Order: sequence, then C-alpha cells, then structure tokens
Amino acid sequence: MDVRQNWMEIDRSFGGANGGGLVVLNEAGRNERDTNLIPGYRFIDQNQTNPLANDFYDPSSEIRSFTDPTTGVTREAQANRAGLDYAGFNGFQNPIASLDGFNETSQESLNRYNECVFPGDISGSDVCAATNGLNSEIFDQQGTQLTATWDFSETLTLKYIYGFNQLSYQRVTDDDNTASQYYDRQFYVNHEADYSSHEVQAFWEINDKLSITSGLFFYDATIDQRGDFYTSVPENQRRMLDARSYDPSIAIGPVGSAVLAATGVTVPVGAPVTAIMNAQAEGVTLFSAKNSCQVDNPAPTCARNYSVENTAENLTILDNSRNDNLLLSLWEGDQGTNANLNVINGPNTIGSDFLYATQTKRDAFAAYTQGVWDFAESLSLTVGLRYAVDEVLAEENVWRYAETFSTNQVLARFITDDFVSPIDTVTTNALYQYNVANGGFQTDANGDLVLDRYGQPVPTELVVNGGIPIAVSVYRPYEREDEKITGRINLDWEVNDEVLMYFSATSGYRSGGYNLVFFSNTASYDPEDLIAYEIGYKTQFLDNVAALRKQFDTYLDPGDEHRIAISADEWGLGPPWLVTKFAAAHGMYAAGFLAAVTRAAVENDLMFTNYFEPVNEGAIQVFPNNATLTPVGLVMELYARHQGRSRIELPEPAIAGYLDTVATVGDGRLL
Repeated sequence: MDVRQNWMEIDRSFGGANGGGLVVLNEAGRNERDTNLIPGYRFIDQNQTNPLANDFYDPSSEIRSFTDPTTGVTREAQANRAGLDYAGFNGFQNPIASLDGFNETSQESLNRYNECVFPGDISGSDVCAATNGLNSEIFDQQGTQLTATWDFSETLTLKYIYGFNQLSYQRVTDDDNTASQYYDRQFYVNHEADYSSHEVQAFWEINDKLSITSGLFFYDATIDQRGDFYTSVPENQRRMLDARSYDPSIAIGPVGSAVLAATGVTVPVGAPVTAIMNAQAEGVTLFSAKNSCQVDNPAPTCARNYSVENTAENLTILDNSRNDNLLLSLWEGDQGTNANLNVINGPNTIGSDFLYATQTKRDAFAAYTQGVWDFAESLSLTVGLRYAVDEVLAEENVWRYAETFSTNQVLARFITDDFVSPIDTVTTNALYQYNVANGGFQTDANGDLVLDRYGQPVPTELVVNGGIPIAVSVYRPYEREDEKITGRINLDWEVNDEVLMYFSATSGYRSGGYNLVFFSNTASYDPEDLIAYEIGYKTQFLDNVAALRKQFDTYLDPGDEHRIAISADEWGLGPPWLVTKFAAAHGMYAAGFLAAVTRAAVENDLMFTNYFEPVNEGAIQVFPNNATLTPVGLVMELYARHQGRSRIELPEPAIAGYLDTVATVGDGRLL
C-alpha cells in the first residue's frame, strides 16, 4: 500500500492575470492613455450649431476620421459626449478621464501614466503599471493519493487506486489599470474545486502467451467559478452604491400610449416609462433568476438545456423570445449590506456592478479490458475495449448593472414620444431628458443647467449614456450525458533483437460540455471523436546506447578525422523561424540524414560528438567528402540553402554507400 498526502499554500502580491493584466500597450489605437470619459465615437457635421444635436461639432474635442470599409467613404467623428450621445457599454466610463476628480485629469497626471505605456519592446527594468494596490493571489490545495495492491495469486493481481484533490483559488486584480481615487474597479475571482476518483484493476496472466488487464473507474468533480467586480473607493463612486432616482416626469406620451394600445397593452398617458419594463419591485440579486425557477410550475425557460435547444441570435432585455431566465429591476445600488450581492465564500464588497457564479458537476464511469496475446515468437497482438459514460450538470448565474433603452432603443422613443425621427436624434434627446430629470447634469443655485462655453451641459457622476439604469439577474441550467465505446488494436513485430515495428489503430473520445460565464448563444460544445493509425519503428544503436540525443557524454579529440559534428537545432523540428514550406525538408533531413549517419557510424566504429552554433550557420559537417547528389539530396539541399548555403561534406568511400542515398556534395560546393 502506498499513500501520499500533500498540502500547498500560496499567498502573494502579483502584477496581474488573465482578465486583469496591468501592463498597458496602447489605448484607442494609440501609444498613450485615452482621456475620453465615454467610450465610442459619433459622426459630426462641422456646420451643426445645435449643441444638443448628436452630430454637433465640439471645438474642444479632437476630430478623427473613419472610413466605411464597404463604400470607402471617409467621415469625421468625435468622442461620445457624457449624457448626450448613446453608447451601449452598460455604463462603463474611462477611469483615465478621472485621475484628479470626476472627469478631470491634468496633463501632469496623464504624463505620469503615459510613461507606463509600452507600444513596442519592453525591458524588464522599465516595466511599470498603475493600480490601487489590492493585487493579490491566494491558493490553497490538498490532495490524497492511495494505491493498494494485492497479489491474489501467482497469476492474478488486484489493485485499488484512490485520488482526491481539493483546491481554492482566489485573486484580486485591478480591472481599470489606474490608481484613480475617483473611479476604481477591482476584479475578485473565486475558483473552488473538488475531485475524487476510484479505480479497481485486475491483472491476470492466464499463461505465458496470454494476459488480460481489466478495470472499473469512477470519477466525480464539482467546480465552482465566481467573480465580483467592485470598487475600493466607494466614497467617490456613489453611482454604484446608491439606488437611482427615477423622476416620474419621464413618462409615456400620447403617441407612445397609442402605440402600446395598438399592441393590446393599455398604459395611460403620464405613466412612468419604467412601468412598461416589467421590473421587479423588490430588486434582483445574483440568484434571483434561479430562485424564480425553484417553484412548482416554473417557466419553460427554466428547463435544463432550454437555451441550448432554443438558441436566439439577438438576446434583448424585453424580448419575450429570450432563451434564458432574465429578471430585471431598477438599480438599487450595493452599499455592502446585502449578502446576496456577494459571491459565495467571497469578501463583503461594496459598489459591485457585476457578479457571476457558475457550477459544473461531472460524474464519470468507465469499464475497460485489454488482452495481450503473444501468438508467435516475434509477434504480439493487443486488443482493448473501453466503455465510458459522462453525466454533466451545469449552470451559470449573472447579475450586473446595465443601462438600457431596450430593443432597437425603443424606450428612447417612449421617453421622447418621438416615433418618427432618426434613432440617433431620438436617443440623444432621450438621454438629455433623462439626465436633466435625474441628476446627470450639473445645476447652479437656481436649478439651471451649467453649460460649458459651447452650450453643452456639464455631467455629474450620475450621468448615463446607455439608457435607464437597471440591475439584471440571469440564470441558465444545463445537463447532458455522453457515452461511448472505444477500442485499440496493436500488432508488435520484433524483427530482430535490435529492431521492433508496431502497427496500431486506436479510437479516442472526449465528452462534451458547456461554455459558462459568457452566456454564449451556443452554450454547449459537442463531444470529440478520434481515430488514430500508427506505424512505428524502434531500434537501438551502439550496443543499446541511443545515438540520436541532444547531448552526448563523450567528446572526441578535435583532431580525430572520424568525427561527425551535428548542430543542436537538427534534433528537433527545426529553428522557430522555420516556415512551413521548409518543414518537410527539415523532417527529411533529420529522419533520413541522421539515421543514415548513425548506421554508417555503427559499421565504421565512429563515435559522436555534439556542438552548438548560431542559426543560419553550417548545419552539419562530415569529413572527408565524396559521392554524388541524389533526389533525396535535393530536399536536403533546399534546407541547406535556407540555412544560409551551408557547406555539407560526406564521408570517404568506405562509408559513402550508406550516405549517398541522402545527400551529397563534392569539392566543398553546394550542388
């Protein structure tokens, strides 16, 4: 019986990770940080004089040119303006724009940050980054491995194998890549997993020519992945902490009421626009959508695999054809007092705007058997079968802050009661009305809007550019079962004491699963099947000492005329810059030339040495030279030419017979 127990603990500060790297290479396609508060651009007309129009030319903003890839027409554009131009980024704001205050970044601060942008080569001593300093990684793991072997008899051995592994991985990375005290977004990750397996094996030697190996395998795994985007500067990021106000003046107009009536929905004039959003009055949290399915008569979308069997190319907030379970509410904020706005086993965070929790449970079983029959002195046949079944239960839950005008920005038309104008005009007017009514623009002591020198309203941190602030809870459950019978057949032929050939055909299989967290339209991935055929050749050289090695322990006197020197890069697949067209040449070179040299060495009592040289220098030299070029040599020539017209010479006539079928040159010239 063998037992092994291990523990591992890691607790360290670190610079970043997948989904949270700190090093900045560029922003907005430039080698500097971008200071526009709102992402995205809008087309402009320099003759437009209305500061509230979507195409207004802002003299304080840079003009950039965009070319339509279809028509080739080039148009002028400027960055989206806070509170006026629609930007479907769910409330994302650029933190670099707020280094010294909300929407305030001095040139001095920007210069400091630009010193940490690396568009080209990066030297380790120059690397720098900006963070609020919470970057950390914690890993705890324990594992148990047990093997018990029982020699039941001289011909039968039983073995039991047990494995258990439990781990917890947590990390915090700075998602906004700044040290701003006015806008901060931290990314907390929590990954927990339990794995256990049991396997029973039986080894039975029936006689000297026949043996059987059989076994049963059981495997269970539970994997939880959780994440939380939150703020570490809650005092300056109230828009994520506090519930939003919804001024009732943002109401349904007569045209909008008539449009709804035409669809059979009665909503009186003057009713808040939020009344048609089907918002949950009590708010929603991470598992609200899931809990809505834990009832006696759940909705059809609660069924496992509903989203797999009913894919929808265009998932929208208010679309009845959605293929998931979505609940929404008006934004209630996260002040750290609601435990349902923290991930399981995670910290109590404040100002969360995105939470996710996924779980995968896999139960697997396999039964296998394999027999080996030595039916002749030099021939051995192996045949095996394996039956496997995998059962998977999975789910994904997401809660997040969002800003919405719904499908085709239809809520913007209800806010403005305008169902005629172009949508860009409508969304700009809707954003203006909403932000005026709900504190998105600064006002003076008299309650009048504060305007900049071009007549544009000045935003506050409550400004929105994507629509009405809401919270969204989504849940999608899955299940699947995959089973498969695979097999293997192999014939070994011992040609002689030094040469073995084998011929095999093997089928393989990997069960399917799910793409979680991303709420992909194609949530599942299918099983994979494989059939592999192989013909192999194994041999030994120099009294069982392998000649084809990267390094050799024996180095000959440099004056020895029977020396074969081979560059280190010839042993593998070639130098990393080797392009595909030369790969075949290199394969021939390594497999053919080196094997032939080895055969010659065995017959002529030569020994090997090894040396390293820069790429593009001479690849191989064998002294002295003789023989003629052959068709296979053309392949070698192509490779040698690519290597930089390296000089290749072949041995004297005594061993040339082994080599002239590979590659030859004469008089030191490349043929």
